[in-house]
Amino acid sequence: MKLISLSDDSAVSDKLFTEHGLCFYIEQGGAKILFGTGASALFMSNAERLGVPAKQADFVVLPANRSELTGGVEPLMKLNPQARLFISLPAATDTTEKRGLLKVKTGLSSSFFKSEKHDTVRFDRFCEVCKDFFLVRRETPFSQSVEGEKRFVRRNGTYIPDDGLGEAFAVCFPDSRRREMVILTDCAADGAVLAVKTAKAMWDVPVGALIGGFGFTGAGKTASVTLAEKTARELSKLNIGYIYACHTTGVKGCETMKQMLGDQIQYLHAGEELDF
Repeated sequence: MKLISLSDDSAVSDKLFTEHGLCFYIEQGGAKILFGTGASALFMSNAERLGVPAKQADFVVLPANRSELTGGVEPLMKLNPQARLFISLPAATDTTEKRGLLKVKTGLSSSFFKSEKHDTVRFDRFCEVCKDFFLVRRETPFSQSVEGEKRFVRRNGTYIPDDGLGEAFAVCFPDSRRREMVILTDCAADGAVLAVKTAKAMWDVPVGALIGGFGFTGAGKTASVTLAEKTARELSKLNIGYIYACHTTGVKGCETMKQMLGDQIQYLHAGEELDF
């Protein structure tokens, strides 16, 4: 299994572009998978510079319906309409985000996911994307969020505060014998700990790595030190091999976690590759 970060707030080289987004390119068992598509088509520019065939993705996984994850979907689908898209049923709805006194649309519209132009899989609780790569939807409402950040989702014709029940995480097995698993999250906050606990309950194998954003910060917002310390403390109890933080963790948030986790945690910049 190979994973390359194509979109993040920071990059390993000044020759790569940065944005507040998340996109992982993954090669797993012969399949090409995108986990998120960043906030724009920028991930494809970075992919070209890195020699990564992201435009040829077989599967596109959207762990949530937010602009920092969905921004590159439409440009990609125009180039590669055969790609199969995965999103949870609760996430495949209209979403807005409060910015000051305004409510601004974020993510893709519900009509996009219903369109017959796209091969979209809207799953309920659990889904197999390809061999040894699974998606699991969160079933516990948010208990933590970035301070001052308010998102709303449309349910039954009415916008309600986002409860997080549309978010999903991925579990993949680099080894066909399933000797360990790798967990991918997006902007998980308390969901990172929840994802690890849920995955360990579903598959009784060690967690080799946890990769993703931990929801301490957002665009224009500073990291929550208290939340970073709490998350590090809880993750330290879960017997995880390595932790690769990115996106909404923030570099400073990662540094805070490192004070407790040491070399177990590293920041994953755009352009960096992990091999399992």
